[in-house]
Amino acid sequence: MDDREEEARRARYSARHAAIEAEKAAPPPAPATRRLLPGWPGPLSAKGLYHAIRRRLPPELKQSRVAEPAKWALRQYRRRFGPPKPPPPPISLPPDAEDGPRWRAQVLAQNSRAPQPPLTHSPSVAALILNRNGAHHLRQLFASLVAHEPYPALELVVVDHGSTDDSRQVLGEWVQRLSLRTILKDENESFSKSTNDAARATEAELLLLLNNDLIWTEVVVARLAAELADPQVGLVGCTLQFPAHYPGFPNGQQHGGIKVYADREAQFFRPYNLSARHHLGQAGRGVEPFLAVTAALALCRRADYLAVGGLDEAYFYGYEDVDLALRLADHLGKQTVMHHEVRAIHDESATQVKDPGQALRQRRERNRQRLDQQHGLRLRRRLFREKLEGTRLASDAPLSIGLVVTEATPGTAAGDYYTAKELGEALVAGGGVEIGFVAQRGPAPYQVAGYDVLIVMIDGYDLSKLEGAEPGLLKVAWLRNWFDRWTTRPWFDRYDVLWVSSQKAAAHLLAQGRVPEVVRIGTALSRFGAGRADPAFAADYAFTGSHWGAPRELEQLLDPGAVGGRFALYGEGWKDHPLAPYHRGFVAYDRLPDVYASTKITIDDANHVTKPWASVNSRVFDALAAGSLVLSNGVEGAKEVFGEALPTFETKAELTTLLRRYLDDEPARRAKVAELQVILQREHGYQHRAQTVRANLRRFTEDRLRIAIKVPAPSPKVAKDWGDYHYALALRRAFWRRGHAVRIDLLPDWHGPAVLGDDLVLVLRGLSAYRPDPKQVNLLWNISHPEQVSPAEYQSYDQVFVASRPYARQLSHLSVPVEPLLQCTDETLFFPDPGSTAPAHPLLFVGNSRRHRRPIIEDALAAGLPLSVYGGLWEGLIPAETWKSPHVENTELRGYYGRAGVVLNDHWAAMRGLGFVSNRLFDAIAAGAIVISDPAAGLSEIFGDAVETYETVAELKAKVEAAWREPERYRTRALEASARIRKDHTFEARAETILTVGRSLLEQKERGTR
Repeated sequence: MDDREEEARRARYSARHAAIEAEKAAPPPAPATRRLLPGWPGPLSAKGLYHAIRRRLPPELKQSRVAEPAKWALRQYRRRFGPPKPPPPPISLPPDAEDGPRWRAQVLAQNSRAPQPPLTHSPSVAALILNRNGAHHLRQLFASLVAHEPYPALELVVVDHGSTDDSRQVLGEWVQRLSLRTILKDENESFSKSTNDAARATEAELLLLLNNDLIWTEVVVARLAAELADPQVGLVGCTLQFPAHYPGFPNGQQHGGIKVYADREAQFFRPYNLSARHHLGQAGRGVEPFLAVTAALALCRRADYLAVGGLDEAYFYGYEDVDLALRLADHLGKQTVMHHEVRAIHDESATQVKDPGQALRQRRERNRQRLDQQHGLRLRRRLFREKLEGTRLASDAPLSIGLVVTEATPGTAAGDYYTAKELGEALVAGGGVEIGFVAQRGPAPYQVAGYDVLIVMIDGYDLSKLEGAEPGLLKVAWLRNWFDRWTTRPWFDRYDVLWVSSQKAAAHLLAQGRVPEVVRIGTALSRFGAGRADPAFAADYAFTGSHWGAPRELEQLLDPGAVGGRFALYGEGWKDHPLAPYHRGFVAYDRLPDVYASTKITIDDANHVTKPWASVNSRVFDALAAGSLVLSNGVEGAKEVFGEALPTFETKAELTTLLRRYLDDEPARRAKVAELQVILQREHGYQHRAQTVRANLRRFTEDRLRIAIKVPAPSPKVAKDWGDYHYALALRRAFWRRGHAVRIDLLPDWHGPAVLGDDLVLVLRGLSAYRPDPKQVNLLWNISHPEQVSPAEYQSYDQVFVASRPYARQLSHLSVPVEPLLQCTDETLFFPDPGSTAPAHPLLFVGNSRRHRRPIIEDALAAGLPLSVYGGLWEGLIPAETWKSPHVENTELRGYYGRAGVVLNDHWAAMRGLGFVSNRLFDAIAAGAIVISDPAAGLSEIFGDAVETYETVAELKAKVEAAWREPERYRTRALEASARIRKDHTFEARAETILTVGRSLLEQKERGTR
């Protein structure tokens, strides 16, 4: 089944046979390695010797006691030359394979059920068996069926692929003892085709896909058929074991079901067997749903098999079984199950290696590509979705969450560790989640291998320094404080999901174009609710928090002498402070429940990084849970979370009044605590936060897309000089405003490991071609150089957009859908700006030289016009006084356009003829500029009369001078066009079109209808 397993196994056998041949040609052995069999040249491995003897026996004697000398020779060999070679290492292991047995036990306990009761009738079953030079296997199989399989309505349909051994003689011998039908072929056709031929040749109700190297040891067919009494089940497999002589895993589990994992190196969701090779040698119990089972032994309904078209004949001996199970699920809604308690032997060790290595590799690569094309996208999305839901059918691994904190050490003074710890424990308690802590303190790069989700709680954690990240790693920023500092970090754009601890912070990010989720801090209700009063902590009122040097309002607002009663101060940094007389030292986190339970009132002093953002501190929730009343200076945050219920203060007088009121009235204090605890129990425990986190992650998976925009810029160093890059930035902002995660890939990163996690890939086609991956929805937006794109390249995408209406019509003959999607402008950057202080040039051109003379520049200079040029690579091409600067910031460009007397625009010749209208026109017109351009097809259809065109130098000069003479008339026309462009031709509108098409294609691919 698994191509990597198969290749490794074949390599081992090839190496073994090569060693035998080498030993035959070797000099006579030394006495210590003398021959065990007279006439046999040289020593062999134990297994090689055993099979060497067996090969010398006639076929009819290989199963008899005559073969005992071979076993004796094997014992003698081991006695003389030591134990057999150690078992081969496990191959094709998924990540964290050492956790496999533990995960397997969890999933088995969660998903398995009891087998179905025995059938009261026996539906007809046809076993479909393929054979090629497997006479020995057929004898074993047929003999074991006679000995152990009493099923009354079983026929065998054997397809022989031109065998040259005595296979056909064996078939003739057994035809009288079994219900046996043969289909004889002259050549070795594919497993899929021949199995389909066999399925069409029978009328049986059920089909048993069966390898010829299986050996029955017990009743199988009736027990598997009973599972098909459930109409939801479409395919049933069972436990397969290695034979006793298999090297390394004698009698071990060969097949216990098929799962998948993300193979980072191959960028492939690789199916693998649960077997002894993967440290999963213990058979399960009961019946368990699975992604797939091996076609070496699997039962299904013939009607279901034919309804999905049988095995896909595009595969050639690899992944047919996985594909069949997935199509039964996708098209018919049928489940695949493993009957762990039914067993047979799979004698795969005797399979001969016949295919040459290069041909074998090519075949497996084609199979991999086919599986990727048909199911890669669904497997990718299914894996993450199942982990969130906890169903774990495609993978045994749970959802792995890494929590990034300042320091991951119990006893640390960094509060983020305890917040992460409580959230993590609540997530684990909900099931299907494993957590780990990632400390920022320590050398970069940061090791994050194995995590599905990374929740970062500190703004200084540099995402550009991650190492070993899984391809689909979901990066979450949890902004609990320092909100404005978070957003200025250069890696902030790399986050896929943003969480904030208040509605006010959410509004701040929304204004910046990002869509966050509100995930507040909470409390561990059981931990803090179990706090017990301790005389050592007894106090009337207290503050728990450190002094890190920044001023705190508590210093100005609290006067314990004026309030009276017992005040306690806990934390670090208070040694030389006026409140030092009340300081009782630092209290470890595990003692805080007792501190709060021993304190009547806890003062919350929200500091400058939380109070302005309405973020509520953990001490508020923790103290209330322990029964201590909280008075807070965080007025906005308190109202967001508790309405008017939590007492708040802003002045010294208000704090003093509140303290005296509740210290003097114990019933009122207790009543207020009880009122607030109702809110706490209902909404603010970490079990509630864990539910919120799961819901947010699930909502992201269901409603949000992970989008990659491919930009042909060759490096970050020069990206800002590429218009495509600024185009991508504007698109990203538009996607962000809709809540999607967006990554911009420059040319070197187009095929990096991160692509394995993408839903939608948008290629801004310029000078470089991209190779689409079938695991994503691939959209091409051809915005320039259409002459370089071949029909074959267009048709490798799921959808094509071209920035020309005429050219879209020309491409309508292609099989891929082609739609016009014109270039556009970012209305947040390009608009009439009367307050701009940009220089006002009579005649302006902004653009790079492309290391060529541009005709419109040559024409303006020939006309003697006072031209100003901004852009790169103009050295030696224009007069020095004409070239003003190599770069203008995109955020300032609208001022240059709007204040210019006339802005010039041109097109590449091929683009002009095919109607690819320059992006510069959209930006300049949106900024209210007066524009003159070379002609292009479809120009007036978009801009009306707002863009003047010219043909000759004289005409260019005349039109520029006319605009200078009547600036108001031209400007009025330009402003009217600006309003129209900023309404209809924006990145917001283009993003909506792209998302509509992308979602539709994604749904089709997920349903398997595309």
